Amino acid sequence: MYTSSPENSIRPRKPRRYVSAPEAPSEIGIRTARQLNNLSLYYEQYSPLLAKDTTFQQERSIDYSGYDWAAYGRNDTVVTSQQPIGSSAVVPFTHIYDGGTYPIAAVPLQSPNGGDYAGLFGLNQGSLRNVVLTTGEQDYSVTLRGILRLRTAYVGALAGRNDGTVYNCAAAGYSVTAHAYQGSVLYMGGFVGYNAGTIRSGSVSTPSLTASSNYARLLMGGFTGGNSGLVSQSYAMANVEVLQIRGGGVALSGFAGENIGSIRSSYCATALTSPGADTYGFAPATGSTSGCYYLSGGTRTYLLNSLLNYVSIVFYFYVFFARI
Repeated sequence: MYTSSPENSIRPRKPRRYVSAPEAPSEIGIRTARQLNNLSLYYEQYSPLLAKDTTFQQERSIDYSGYDWAAYGRNDTVVTSQQPIGSSAVVPFTHIYDGGTYPIAAVPLQSPNGGDYAGLFGLNQGSLRNVVLTTGEQDYSVTLRGILRLRTAYVGALAGRNDGTVYNCAAAGYSVTAHAYQGSVLYMGGFVGYNAGTIRSGSVSTPSLTASSNYARLLMGGFTGGNSGLVSQSYAMANVEVLQIRGGGVALSGFAGENIGSIRSSYCATALTSPGADTYGFAPATGSTSGCYYLSGGTRTYLLNSLLNYVSIVFYFYVFFARI
């Protein structure tokens, strides 16, 4: 007869204890220039760990002029500018950034070398709220790095391209610069390069929006280079200039260089200079506009001396407002 022993007897198993993974935070505070710069550098790593409705909440004013660029670069490299948050179509920004109307000041903005998006945000497919972007007491620019050839690029101060939502955001003082070469398409705007989403209550003041076209397609506007979405209750003040045109098609406008979407209750006061581009006071008549105005033929002086760089505009003009 088989007799069980303590060694071969079946013992009851202890109940398993399952430890659940920690939940992703629903809100992440942004308080310093270093934290905002890290969001730019490491968003690709952060993004898959977060819920879609996670909010990056800015909790105070951020001034990059006191930021020790040399100490906080990736791999101990010296940092002289910030790359876009959500810098490519592979890694767009898909969450919520709420600036709380606290200013972000004095940060130079550049695309990655050979990148397709330049701005504080690159490709926005999430939601940007209450963001105030200024240059502080210095002159800063938004720049597309590398040679743009045989591809499409988007350049604007707040975002290169918006496919999501933007509400109650402003940008002031940034010069925007890019150049387009053979077979490329470049969308440039003072606020966003291109809008395919929804923008409400956006404002921009741009001292210089400058580009050239060499056998490329170039679309420039004081507010946006192109619009296929909805823009409402927004305005642009800008100086838009095309330096050179060699072949290709170039269009520049006071508000939107191309419009196949809808623009409502918006206006612009923009100086337009070009050696031969198609020029429109507000936007081409290909899309829908309602309750929109532009200031035609005036001049304006920028006073960039306030602490937060809320640009004061003085108009000396003898002309008229043109109703769209």
